[in-house]
Amino acid sequence: MTVIEPLHAEILQEAGYVYSRSWTKVSVSTAPPELLAEYTPEKAAQQLWEKASAPSRVWVLKEADAVRGVLAVNLETGEIGPLYIDPDFQGKGFGSALLDFACRILPSGISPSLWVVETNQAARRFYSSRGFRETEETKIVDPAIGLRAILCRPAGEENQIKGKTDMT
Repeated sequence: MTVIEPLHAEILQEAGYVYSRSWTKVSVSTAPPELLAEYTPEKAAQQLWEKASAPSRVWVLKEADAVRGVLAVNLETGEIGPLYIDPDFQGKGFGSALLDFACRILPSGISPSLWVVETNQAARRFYSSRGFRETEETKIVDPAIGLRAILCRPAGEENQIKGKTDMT
């Protein structure tokens, strides 16, 4: 049985393990080995715990009583992320379940958005298949390695910034 539940202390280390493994898989082609070695499950767990405070919340997807994915959502801005699935369990619909959940829990009037790492082609294809479109907006998400991310919004909302459409 698959369930999505709020992050809590009893599953924090397991969630950190999933986050760390997933991040390492995505970053292995761009990050130097010493940076990969520093991104431990403990460090990932600490980041998730810090992210789990208002206005953001963190949830985990569990299947067979084990954490398979993690998700953070800012309930004020609609920003989704991180959203990571354990590499051994990707392609089983867990990412779709978490993304659908994130979009459902947003308050009325708040549109979802997310940042996808430019070099993460699998994530870019996933979000595109789920109806998100890349905008022109980018940002550096890791200055140490120059890692860039692209802002994505649901199709038809690519030009919206902070809830306003630029009509000029």
